[in-house]
Amino acid sequence: FLQQSWLQDATGGTPGLILHVAALLREAQIPPYISAYEIQDRLGELLERQYLSQLPASARRALEILSLLPEIGIRGSVGKEMEAVCRALDLSPEVLESELPSLESSGLVRRRARFIEVVPPRLADHLASNALSRPDNLLAALKLALEPGPFLRFLERFRNLPNDEVKATISKLFRPTGWFPGLDSLIKNVRMMEMLAPAAPIPALRCLESILMPLSEEELKIRVVGDARRSLVWVLEDLALRSATFEGAAKLLLVLAGAENETFGINTRGV
Repeated sequence: FLQQSWLQDATGGTPGLILHVAALLREAQIPPYISAYEIQDRLGELLERQYLSQLPASARRALEILSLLPEIGIRGSVGKEMEAVCRALDLSPEVLESELPSLESSGLVRRRARFIEVVPPRLADHLASNALSRPDNLLAALKLALEPGPFLRFLERFRNLPNDEVKATISKLFRPTGWFPGLDSLIKNVRMMEMLAPAAPIPALRCLESILMPLSEEELKIRVVGDARRSLVWVLEDLALRSATFEGAAKLLLVLAGAENETFGINTRGV
């Protein structure tokens, strides 16, 4: 039971949360067919009641903002990350920073050199989901405000949130009017594709099919190269592991294999 992947996903691998879910199942307080996302949401609510019931509103707001990234820079050159997130959510960085000592002493945030992270991770996921009442707007604001590295960290958290609006927002990003309308934008934003595709595999596959299938073998050899090509292969490998997207992903891997332009062993012919 403890090795079930859905349980690991729902609890983040935290032993106490795994045992809590096991107790709920044993006592029939949750059905055995409940989804990992539903369990994740239930656990978030539990952690919120347990740890945040006595916090003032200003401290809760600070935690929600800090939760948007798995870790957020607060000092030195990476301190701009906290400032950018605060600006996007209309909160003064000074106000957020004033809450840090009490949050650290309560054990709700942990400092790692120049970075801060909210713990436990499932509480951070829950708080980030609460902060994203309008995910489309916040996503656009943070894409403008953050550098590529921290924005990818935000997407890492964003894609895993148990929030239906978030899932719908991610699916829309794969439409022709979204982030990947053509090959140039796909190559430019390929790391974002790599980050988001697991959260919306079918829309991601349709997007990739619409872009890559019309290209000739020669175009693929010339235009899909280097790191961008390798990232696309990794995306397709992941999609090929899912029953709903296996066939389409496998066909695209064959297309890339036919237009192979790598000269070393790790290439599409070795998938």
